[in-house]
Amino acid sequence: MELIHHFLSESPLLRLFIVVGLGYLLGEIKLGGGFRLGVAAVLFVGLAFGAINPAYALPTEIGMLGLVLFVYCLGLEAAPNFIQSFKRNGLMPNLVVLVVLCTVSGLIYLLSRHLHLPSSLMSGVFCGAVTNTAALATVSELIQRSTTDKQLANLVVIGYGLAYPFAVVVTLGLFQCVILISKPQASGQSVVNPYNPPHPILIERKQSDGSDWTPDAIHKKFGLIVTRVELPGGMRTLAKDDLALPPGTVAVMVGKDAQIHKALPELGSFTENTLDTEMEGFQAHRYFVSNPKIVGVPLQSLRLDLKGIVITRVRRGDTDIPVTDNLTLQLGDRVRAVTYHEKEPEVRKFFGNSLQSLTETGYLSFGLGIAAGILLGLIPFPIPGLPEPVRLGIAGGPLIIALILGRLGRTGPLIWNIPLTANFALRQLGILFFLATVGSRAGKGFIDIFLSSGLPLIIGTVGIVIVGYFLLFTLLWAAGERNPARMLGIASAYQTQPAALAFAESRVDRSELNTAYASVYPLSLITKIILAQIIFIFLG
Repeated sequence: MELIHHFLSESPLLRLFIVVGLGYLLGEIKLGGGFRLGVAAVLFVGLAFGAINPAYALPTEIGMLGLVLFVYCLGLEAAPNFIQSFKRNGLMPNLVVLVVLCTVSGLIYLLSRHLHLPSSLMSGVFCGAVTNTAALATVSELIQRSTTDKQLANLVVIGYGLAYPFAVVVTLGLFQCVILISKPQASGQSVVNPYNPPHPILIERKQSDGSDWTPDAIHKKFGLIVTRVELPGGMRTLAKDDLALPPGTVAVMVGKDAQIHKALPELGSFTENTLDTEMEGFQAHRYFVSNPKIVGVPLQSLRLDLKGIVITRVRRGDTDIPVTDNLTLQLGDRVRAVTYHEKEPEVRKFFGNSLQSLTETGYLSFGLGIAAGILLGLIPFPIPGLPEPVRLGIAGGPLIIALILGRLGRTGPLIWNIPLTANFALRQLGILFFLATVGSRAGKGFIDIFLSSGLPLIIGTVGIVIVGYFLLFTLLWAAGERNPARMLGIASAYQTQPAALAFAESRVDRSELNTAYASVYPLSLITKIILAQIIFIFLG
């Protein structure tokens, strides 16, 4: 034992990777209902190490490095959808989530006053009740920056550790209740791909103004992508935006089932023509986007139709992105494209299609962006009424810069977004380092708080989580939302917890679920980060 203690106490890197490895192993264990602790298990292993021996605490620099990587990568991913989440159908659910989160933070405030517990602990309870690690990271850094009392900095981690597992269990239980109640309305099927196979459609009618349909007109009105056509007379060609499609044309169209059936009354009818399966003279392939010259440029500006390219699918990470004229490709996107056989080598070169290039692209801008974020975090901002200027800190500065640069996409030759796979890997590594560090430094105090105030805090957390969800579903219902998949997608985004989304994906329509989730997640994330810090400031 002495030899083990010697190795652990002498090597912080050894401690770090033991905590990360054991935490990952614990996080993969499936409990009831498919629930896993996931990455949060690293925090609990860190707490155990710190409780066994305070000398096992990891250096704060490791946690700060992890924090910077985590919040910067998170900001880059959230940025493109942050403004768009307020458009069209996204405004109502975002307002509902905003109201519920503010209500939950108010309930945390009341619980704190009732139990007479410190603000840092209750900030952590809030982060755990809404299961948001990014909020935990930013409020931890705020506390470390604003006080020299190490115990206060540890309390936020303790509060998170107490509230988190119970909040997740209650969430999954409530999700199951919603699924059972709405079962007659739900599809009961998991839709892996929101698109159907290509459909050959015989165009039998003209547009309402008497002109022939064109691929561009069909796309703008119905959202369908025309890939190949057989014109009257038998000539087969790739679709071009302005190509006239007179009655008698057979067009292969890609889109959702609802879009197809909406378009049929105005276009024509399904046909037995085998154009959708006959690929003589054409090729369809999937390509990785690794060419920096086409990244961040709207598809409309790339003039793909003039290059003999029709994009039918864009997959970013695990999500299918609708193909629109304003869509901008990112490094690492997987694109399915149809082209002429003889042009395929040119198309491959156009997209890049190189995994090696992906691993070598974007890290100059990545380093510059993080450096700019750290510098922004150091700048003091005087606020009237406060005795000292406020700093955004090592979490707030990189997050804001990432939201700005991620929204820009590119500035001249600099591409600010990195491949999504690299983003996920760096973000995951960052949060592992952060949780291992803060957990190991808070381990000793965790047992003391659990024995003195653990039960009231757990009961209070469970009650607050239930009240929050009841208010969320009630407001959504009052606003006219009846689709159970969309309701669970909004609820998953409100919770910003992967376990909740994964639980719902296997039980309802995945397309509707993910669309609703993506429209609410960015605002929910940013709101939690802000509210966690407000709770600490006001309770203090």
